[in-house]
Amino acid sequence: MQSLIKTIAAEYTAKGIRVNGVSPGYINTNGFNNSGLSPEQIDDAIQGITSTIPFKRFGAPSEIASAVLFLASAEASYIHGTEITVDAGMSIVR
Repeated sequence: MQSLIKTIAAEYTAKGIRVNGVSPGYINTNGFNNSGLSPEQIDDAIQGITSTIPFKRFGAPSEIASAVLFLASAEASYIHGTEITVDAGMSIVR
């Protein structure tokens, strides 16, 4: 992902278009719907995953949206060609 972001950023710099990416960790969505798992299996999977997350919880969709909103804002006008990882620290414990 990092390579893709940097490549696209380099291509669009001359056009004044900023390119960044957001890499989310485990987010509380309806991702387990239609998985074929029983509610008990889903709960077991969520508990197993949650125990490996440094903050011990799934992220909220609004937390990803906040990162995207920041990157789209004027406050991030000097940020270009980077990836923001929003994963409760999962990437530092692996």
